Amino acid sequence: MKRNLLSAWMLLLALVGGHATADDSASKYSDATAELADLLQTYYLFPDVGEQYASYLQSRAVQGDYEAPANDAEFAASLTDGLQRVSQDAHLRVSVVSNGATSQRSQRRSPGNVIQNAMWLSDGVAYVAITGLPDSEEAQNAMLHFLEEYEGADALVLDLRFCPGGSLSVMDELFSRLYREPTHLLTMDMRRGAGGVLESSFMNRPTLEQQDAPPGIVRWHHMAQPISDDDPWADTRVFVLSDMTASACEHLTLALKRTGRATIVGGRTRGAGHFGNTQQFGDGQYEVFVPVGRTYDPQTNKGWEGGGIPPHVEVMPEMALDHVIGELGIAAEEVTLPPAPAMPRMQRRESASGGRGYGIGMVPPQSGETHIRVVQVFESSVAQRAGVRAGDRIVSVNGKSVSELEQGELRGLMRQSPLVLEVERGGERLGFELSLD
Repeated sequence: MKRNLLSAWMLLLALVGGHATADDSASKYSDATAELADLLQTYYLFPDVGEQYASYLQSRAVQGDYEAPANDAEFAASLTDGLQRVSQDAHLRVSVVSNGATSQRSQRRSPGNVIQNAMWLSDGVAYVAITGLPDSEEAQNAMLHFLEEYEGADALVLDLRFCPGGSLSVMDELFSRLYREPTHLLTMDMRRGAGGVLESSFMNRPTLEQQDAPPGIVRWHHMAQPISDDDPWADTRVFVLSDMTASACEHLTLALKRTGRATIVGGRTRGAGHFGNTQQFGDGQYEVFVPVGRTYDPQTNKGWEGGGIPPHVEVMPEMALDHVIGELGIAAEEVTLPPAPAMPRMQRRESASGGRGYGIGMVPPQSGETHIRVVQVFESSVAQRAGVRAGDRIVSVNGKSVSELEQGELRGLMRQSPLVLEVERGGERLGFELSLD
């Protein structure tokens, strides 16, 4: 019935004002908007919120708000900004598909070398940086190799500070070694019928045990399934470094925290707690990541969407490893520090004006954050010369608080020259003025 109503609305939109026949461009955007409304109404994990998204998109399209965007990228950004105003969801994003075929999200999340910088920090203390959890044989084998090579470690430092997400495969390999007996880690709920291939894959995953659930929901317990009851890794003391940790990497963090298996050190994670899949629309020109489920602590019934996961020990993220070294009582002269992990491409954002850049790699505010995280300052850039550093948190741009800015307005301000930034650093507020002229 809902699909029939949407189809009738699309026909009415085409007839009223004659945009669909008189203006092919307007028809393209209005039809794509209607298709997106249908997708969210049908598949979004919370049906009532899906209805709100659809109603919003329908009203905006009837008003003609999407008829004449400057380009496809602006159209996608406008859709995303509007949906986030209706109800914030860190995963819900609309983007343009390159060449109408290859998913931009898939390009950003290509596996690459996601198990990085494996090494001994000192005698008995193993370290590894994880910059993604792709569902790939390459990544699983890399984790298996790490666990075999460093077996017998007294302590393990998992650096998840630059880990944007992924799937369950790699973390399941890790969980199979860190626990002595089957352990209920977290619970995962999915809107029934919304997951498609994702739901089928969950049904076939041995670490997910299906449970009884209310109507309209499919529920699983995510379990640690040990390969042995006397695995030496089960005695290893575990630390997790957190900061821009997101999505599946937050899943990994909360599972270890909730079961008392690790100490979390660093910053609060980003708060992207809903999982889903990408769907294309608009004749394959656009794609939207549609959240179809949520993961949560079965004891509290709470996930981390919007709020993130607070660490046990909150310190500046760049000081998290130093804190762990101190906690382990290792003398400075006995430590070999790892190089900085290569950041995932999806986390890089560089402000620019007319093709010129300030040289700031940053992550925009996510799910209620009130600052922009600076994760990289490029060598010999305007930002570096001005004194901006990686680890800074931008709280205002040209006198406007980040907490009050919409994404579109923020992007516009970051392209201006001069650019005045107020940042938080080590408990202090500092001001910087940057210019491209």
